[in-house]
Amino acid sequence: MKTIPTEEVAQFKGEIIDIFEDFLEEHHATLENDERNEALEDADDPSEVAIIYGSHYDVIGDVIEYDVLPKLTDDTMTTSDAADKIIDAFFNLFEENSDDTMFLLSMKTSVGTFRTDVIRTIDAWMK
Repeated sequence: MKTIPTEEVAQFKGEIIDIFEDFLEEHHATLENDERNEALEDADDPSEVAIIYGSHYDVIGDVIEYDVLPKLTDDTMTTSDAADKIIDAFFNLFEENSDDTMFLLSMKTSVGTFRTDVIRTIDAWMK
């Protein structure tokens, strides 16, 4: 499989995390995050502050960069397995940082909605 140049890894991670951002935004869901709360207070336009922010972004980004990308590059992980690993990281993050257990259950039952988008994004980058 293709290797993503180092200078493009941040963009790759951002495109995948945006899928989760869009899903959360669409459902008016947030994650508890002091870093984000501070950024919201300081922001001229709070709508510009990401839902997945700071260390939360890093948690998912690190899974993508250090767990998934190397395995995709050396063909030891399928695109489908990569998507599942990233989605699991997102669910774990949400579960640890939200009291909305009903939304988490709803999200898990509709995983196909954004799983397909994650797979498409990975495929587009890895070709």
